[in-house]
Amino acid sequence: MGYFKGDTPTKRVQLTDTNYWVEIYTELRWGQSKQFFRASKDGEMDLVASADAYLLALIKSWNLDDEAGAVVPVTIETINSLSQDDALLILNSAGLKDAEAEAQKKD
Repeated sequence: MGYFKGDTPTKRVQLTDTNYWVEIYTELRWGQSKQFFRASKDGEMDLVASADAYLLALIKSWNLDDEAGAVVPVTIETINSLSQDDALLILNSAGLKDAEAEAQKKD
């Protein structure tokens, strides 16, 4: 069986324009997730930078292209160019809504 099982499982998410998809990790390893827990210079959590880092860690690949038809790399810059609907769709597909609901049940 073994603890380390190789590749992290993924799933494909169809975006609002159904010609496009994003492949996301269905779970993150510690090395992937710890990068978005960084504090800002004043010691507070920078939630915007954390959300960007989370999306960057979450996305394995995509078929999003530029005007010339070339697939663009997954970077902070390209993530920031996603529509708000698609960014939220990706986050919710990763279980963010489920995590929020569980946290609210505990409160």
